[in-house]
Amino acid sequence: LSTWSHECAHGLVAILVGGHVERLQIFADGSGFAVTRVAGRFRSAAVASAGYPGTALLGGALLAVRDHADPGSVLIGLGAVLLATVLLWVRNGFGVVALATLGAVLVAAGLKLPDDGARLVLAVLGAAIGLNALTSLRHLFGADGRVGGQPYPSDARIVAKLLWLPHWFWAAAWLLMSVALLAAGLVGPEQIWRL
Repeated sequence: LSTWSHECAHGLVAILVGGHVERLQIFADGSGFAVTRVAGRFRSAAVASAGYPGTALLGGALLAVRDHADPGSVLIGLGAVLLATVLLWVRNGFGVVALATLGAVLVAAGLKLPDDGARLVLAVLGAAIGLNALTSLRHLFGADGRVGGQPYPSDARIVAKLLWLPHWFWAAAWLLMSVALLAAGLVGPEQIWRL
């Protein structure tokens, strides 16, 4: 789910800056790849920058809404979005099966679980997704990672090449942003501002 949210964040930003998504791939090793088409260095950098903060934003949002919304409806909505992305963008076998299954499970959980159970699922999903940036530090600050078993430069390296600042600058900025978004989801944004 963290990989899916990371790759979807790349795709959504590509659309927002006037590009499009060709396909998403999610692999059994937990890696993923978003194939997008955008024009221009700054737009490409925006797309490459979206993965980690976008994942943290989703995680923080799930944590934030768990007590302020109908938790079953949130699970149904998340499952429906997963299923929609499978139909629209996911183009590899593992990704289709894994995400379609997860989407169906989330929809079923939203329909069947009592509110307390749905809130617990949202809390676990939000924390797991939101902590993705922290658990991916090695790849975030490293030169290369592996996507589908093949070497591939990290998002931070891609942005560094496009915008000239060192990769660790971008990695650190995304990490700080991710921690802030996760904290806001846990305690509420109004509490963060008081600190």
